[in-house]
Amino acid sequence: MTVIERLAAVLAAEPGRTARDLVLALQSEGLDLKKSELNHYLSLGRDMFRREGDPPRWYLSTAVYTYQGRHRTAQGRHRSAADGADGADGADGKFITVKRGSQFEIAIEDLPGAPFFRVEQRGGCKILCLNRSHQFYGSYDGIVEESGRALIHAILVAYGDSELDATGENALWFQLVRDLWSHRCARALQQITNDATTDQPARSI
Repeated sequence: MTVIERLAAVLAAEPGRTARDLVLALQSEGLDLKKSELNHYLSLGRDMFRREGDPPRWYLSTAVYTYQGRHRTAQGRHRSAADGADGADGADGKFITVKRGSQFEIAIEDLPGAPFFRVEQRGGCKILCLNRSHQFYGSYDGIVEESGRALIHAILVAYGDSELDATGENALWFQLVRDLWSHRCARALQQITNDATTDQPARSI
């Protein structure tokens, strides 16, 4: 579980905690995190968390609540698909393994509010999981050339490999960057869509 996911789980269980409360809660789970480090994560994840009041108390955004509600269920169902069951149930009832290869598999899942991708290790096989609810999936799905998709797969799997191999603070860093990149990528793409809609010339009636 990433630092972001741990923070989300704590705040989902008890919204309105102070930074000190969060530090103590995470330390009780075995994560040795100082208050200065926690503030750093909360600042980086400011799009996913909101602060209110004085002294400041922390809450989750709506998107993170949605993610927390579906992420664990999809992970459990994903194991069945990874073990060889095509068309196994995912978060939306349609978890589909779209490609199998000697080095890694590609699976599609439906996790609103979650990162665009993650990589899991199942025995000797790596699984690249793509989230079709993420804003970037529409762009990915529109790529016609197989070479274009293969390039994206290679980049994501390389990052996932690094995350799987990392330990300690390095592992937390990779997880945090993946979460924040996905969140900000979705926001940027949504802004591009909004700008394109706004710039369209009005049609005469």
